[in-house]
Amino acid sequence: MMLTQGWQCVGFNMCSILLVEDHSDTRRAFAVLLESWGHQVSTTDSAAGGLAFLNGNNVDVILSDIGLPDEDGYDFISQVRRNDSRVIAIAVSAYFTAADQLRGQEAGFDMYFAKPVDLMDLRFTLARVSAQLGPNARELRQAPEISVPDRKLESCRAIESHRSLLSALKLDGAISPGAIP
Repeated sequence: MMLTQGWQCVGFNMCSILLVEDHSDTRRAFAVLLESWGHQVSTTDSAAGGLAFLNGNNVDVILSDIGLPDEDGYDFISQVRRNDSRVIAIAVSAYFTAADQLRGQEAGFDMYFAKPVDLMDLRFTLARVSAQLGPNARELRQAPEISVPDRKLESCRAIESHRSLLSALKLDGAISPGAIP
């Protein structure tokens, strides 16, 4: 299994991830965090953008919000499943009732995370996915130890519901401690 040291990636195969999130600050924060864990991240703000990206690119994992502006994440992942049954699809949403989770499973999501996301659970889930993919499933891409430069996220106050994500970014040094009130 992978070794972790604090929030640093010590060494594991990274996943290629498509992040579909309409809220710009949340999308940027998630991308910075996932990259600091060693993953290759592409982002889009809509289902249409996700489908367009997937038309010419393959990814290991799709992290998708449910409440997207053009169509919901359930319809988006249903369309993805028509073309690619192997991709791991993870819903990340504030919609987290039993009915929401059942609908997500029926649409084709493999996993469902409630917002605010438990980042350790997400990190270990991605590590398990990465380990299962292994070097035989695609080119081995080792994640080096990562030192994320000091980046300040604009409009951090707009992400009040994502305090755990922001706290993790502070621990990583991805944003300066003074950026969050």
